[in-house]
Amino acid sequence: MSRIGTNELLLIFAVALIVFGPSRLPVLGKFAGKTLGQLKGYVDKMTSEFEEMDADGSNNPKESPQKTSTVTAAQTQDDNE
Repeated sequence: MSRIGTNELLLIFAVALIVFGPSRLPVLGKFAGKTLGQLKGYVDKMTSEFEEMDADGSNNPKESPQKTSTVTAAQTQDDNE
């Protein structure tokens, strides 16, 4: 995946300026920056929680296997009678 260069950013800014106008553009930029900052905070929090779980080993299926039961057709037939 390629990164956005200077020319692409200028084109995006020009289109946004035409579409939204010069008065609404700063408000939209502030809103976008605040929203992206909150999203980054949520992602960082989730990442740290997953790393803590991994360090604790509390979510390791090898250490605590779950028992499963299988029901055979004969058992089901006995239960119905």
